[in-house]
Amino acid sequence: MNWEDAWSLLQKGYKVAHRLFQPGEWMQWDEKNRVFFFEDGGYCYVDDFWKYRQGLHWLTDWRIVQ
Repeated sequence: MNWEDAWSLLQKGYKVAHRLFQPGEWMQWDEKNRVFFFEDGGYCYVDDFWKYRQGLHWLTDWRIVQ
């Protein structure tokens, strides 16, 4: 799915992953703190997440994590 769809699902509480993530990696949105949380307990702010993820390939290839 594209990033727009993934962002919509994140805002609904779903976990998502990108094809460039390692197996088992995922992220989830925390609206209260306005951060992405990750499977390892880490987190980062939206601007920091996108600072290191440039390029059109980040706009596609997202998926829901069960």
